[in-house]
Amino acid sequence: MRFSLSGDPEALGGLILPLILHTDEGKIPVTPSIISRSSPDQIILFEDVEANDFVQSRAREIGCSQNVVKLLARGKVKRRFSPDIIAVDRFS
Repeated sequence: MRFSLSGDPEALGGLILPLILHTDEGKIPVTPSIISRSSPDQIILFEDVEANDFVQSRAREIGCSQNVVKLLARGKVKRRFSPDIIAVDRFS
């Protein structure tokens, strides 16, 4: 899922993101991640928490390795399906 917002620096936008994906094999916990910002001044919040803090906390919560937590916090997400990032611990 991709969300993009542009325009006035004061612009606000919102999107409800699922934290669990439903598949044929069951439920898989996931975390959102910031891929890029058009300006370092942009403020991005997930559930009223700064984006990087939320992503790191959620990644730890769902069992991501410390390496994956660091990659997610830096926006280094693989563009295609990646079992090591998306399905960290199969249906834990």
